[in-house]
Amino acid sequence: MELRGYVVVELQNESGHGIDLVAVKAKPAAGGLIIYLEVKSSVAGYPGQLSAAQAATPEFVKNRLERVIAQQGFYKKISPQVVDVAKLLIAEIDAGRPIGGIRADVHWLSKGPRFKVSFKQWKPVIRPRRR
Repeated sequence: MELRGYVVVELQNESGHGIDLVAVKAKPAAGGLIIYLEVKSSVAGYPGQLSAAQAATPEFVKNRLERVIAQQGFYKKISPQVVDVAKLLIAEIDAGRPIGGIRADVHWLSKGPRFKVSFKQWKPVIRPRRR
């Protein structure tokens, strides 16, 4: 993602139930898409399922960003820099910047520290309503 001009930020909290990564074009005018990445991993080759909350992409994303900003629950130990990123992302979403979701499945291979990653569209691009 970084090689394609995105800035990638980790938003995961210590519970493991947050947004894993977010990628945003470094220059908003260069495409404008905000991509949320959910990472699922497995040794057995069967990565976990998305939760019911994660399936509702815009609501899930805004809810988690609001929790980061308020430093609620497992987000109490989030760094001030991540809180600032969450504030910027909420503002961008409210301004109508499109959201997309990608799921990255990591399959750990049995021999050595090797893995295979596959990507799937989590949800199609959603253009939030402007307030």
